Amino acid sequence: MEQQEVLQAFRDTQALLSGHFELRSGLHSDQFFQCALLLQYPRIAEKLCAAVVAKMRAQLGADFKVDAVISPALGGIPVGHEVGRALGVRAIFAEKEQGKLVLRRAFQVKPGERFVVAEDVITRGGRVQEVVDIVTARGGVVAAICVLAVLGVLLPPISPSGSPQASLADSPFRLRKLPTAQVIDVGVSKPLLPWAWQELEQRSLTVADAARIMDGLDGWLQREHPAGYTEPLNWLDTFLDHLAQDHLVNDEQAIRFVVALHGSVHCGHCGSASGPFHAERYGHKKPLIAGTTPTASSLQPSLQP
Repeated sequence: MEQQEVLQAFRDTQALLSGHFELRSGLHSDQFFQCALLLQYPRIAEKLCAAVVAKMRAQLGADFKVDAVISPALGGIPVGHEVGRALGVRAIFAEKEQGKLVLRRAFQVKPGERFVVAEDVITRGGRVQEVVDIVTARGGVVAAICVLAVLGVLLPPISPSGSPQASLADSPFRLRKLPTAQVIDVGVSKPLLPWAWQELEQRSLTVADAARIMDGLDGWLQREHPAGYTEPLNWLDTFLDHLAQDHLVNDEQAIRFVVALHGSVHCGHCGSASGPFHAERYGHKKPLIAGTTPTASSLQPSLQP
């Protein structure tokens, strides 16, 4: 199953909402996955969770084996159940007690047992980390983490000590401990994953930080998408809007990025291209960058014939 198919399933069930949302983590977003609206349809839930498991097996190998699935209540329970069904193993869950996730109902994690942690959606990974800690504290092993709403993306394997073994770009709960410059480098290494941008939204960024981000994104586009990139930017789009609104990005940086992204840049008063920094993001009568006025020198002709 491809990324766009997963997104379409969320749209078809009205589970992908648009607007302004303050997430449980304190982050703000213009989109929100209300996974319960999708998970109310068992056949769709079964299909998507089976696709996540198929991706997990493809990434971790045909000999990948686990003993059980564990999820945080409440939203992760149906995801864990369907992931357990696809894997052919039992599914248990942790639930809140005095504000902290705990294991109840005679559920057990035995030493040496291998678990998949399954969740519906995450922003910074706090609940997932709590579940990882529950498993490892009892001598269990977290073999993988899967998240339904992250377009079926599988988070990296976890070592017996609880430390992720793969890319930091896939590990929101590790990014909190990194200095800002390293979080930026993680973000530009895999710009379409949300975790670095969501972490950076929580921090006070400087003009120098923004320059590092823009230079890194320019390098990503030139290296991996020299002809331009036309797919949705998702969380990155929202983050770049915030940089512009905070006046951390200048016209030159924005134009360079838009040219690399679309292959052209148009008049700041009536631009027709879409994407971060463009006039239509803020309305036709507003400038290319929020808070600035377009001038002849700040506009460049289309690079397309």
